[in-house]
Amino acid sequence: MRYFIIAGDPSGDLHGAKLMKAIRHDDPDAEFRFFGGEAMKSVGGEPVVELKNLSFMGYPQLLEYTEKIRENFSRAKETILRFNPDRVILIDYAGFNLRMAKWASKRGYRVVYYISPKVWAWRSGRANSLRKYCEQVLCILPFEIPFLKTYGVNCHYVGNPVLEDVEPYLQADQHAIRISLELDERPVIALLPGSRDQEIRKILPVMGALARHYPKYSFIVAAHNRFSDRYYEGFLSNGGVKIVRGRTQEILAIARVALVTSGTATFETALHGVPQVVCYKTGWFSYLVARAIIKVRYISLVNLILERPLVPELIQEKMTVEALIRELDGILNDCNRMETIQRSYMEMIGRVGNHAASARAAALIVSGRSEPGG
Repeated sequence: MRYFIIAGDPSGDLHGAKLMKAIRHDDPDAEFRFFGGEAMKSVGGEPVVELKNLSFMGYPQLLEYTEKIRENFSRAKETILRFNPDRVILIDYAGFNLRMAKWASKRGYRVVYYISPKVWAWRSGRANSLRKYCEQVLCILPFEIPFLKTYGVNCHYVGNPVLEDVEPYLQADQHAIRISLELDERPVIALLPGSRDQEIRKILPVMGALARHYPKYSFIVAAHNRFSDRYYEGFLSNGGVKIVRGRTQEILAIARVALVTSGTATFETALHGVPQVVCYKTGWFSYLVARAIIKVRYISLVNLILERPLVPELIQEKMTVEALIRELDGILNDCNRMETIQRSYMEMIGRVGNHAASARAAALIVSGRSEPGG
């Protein structure tokens, strides 16, 4: 069969690649066309638009790149009409993909949404679009299912694909990792400033400033391959912070504690059992708009899944060097708190379950049935 896939950011690219591999396992003759990045390209198929032309963040950027977004939408429509896919698969990237779901569905294409938009957090009325235009909505968070079912969405929980990324590193040789990263004996504090430019610019200078306050710890930035070392160095005033690109899982495997930008990384950090402080800071215009429309109590997946404030969240003006020191001290100097966090992480993992998400999603997509094998 033919599959047209749209992934609009780095995490979507990784999840898209895993899904493509799983689809090819069930459908060896699968043909792919896609919007995506290097991970999806490595699986095969024909890229239509590169990831660098898709990943925008914040309302000012949306205004700036309106013409580029229109151009990408036209490219998607042209490719679908020419390629005539059996499935149109949309991965997260809600602003663009919900429009595409409507367009494709109205023209008779079978639309599957993998990694549901966060309609439970803001603009819940978009769940009606999922019901109208998507044959299947495949969710990776357990609390999404009861919410979407209240809107009549045909949705299924497939598990969380992040588990697949983390699992190989849970029993990693920490000594070998430390040697490969050329680290000394100091315990590691991991800095995860996000993968988008606007996040990094606002968040990394504050995170990095902590290094001078904790000389007995080694600070490592889990950097993204999209950016150079020089780029990251521009936001770090302390020369004692190490920059390591493309090895986030290994860094988390050896970390004592982590400072993490809200998003999937908070979930990854919890899977590694690493206590964390969740950070978020953006431009004031974007923040004010988001505060007005977002309806959830927490910004980290850990707290959302557990439905309680396990890990501290420092947002916007509350994210200061002083606040981070206070929270770090509260974790590093309290063994009971560390144990409570790690015990609660196990509860979170129990709620998520241990499904092979990519394989389960692929089985649903290829078969077109409500449940794999059903």
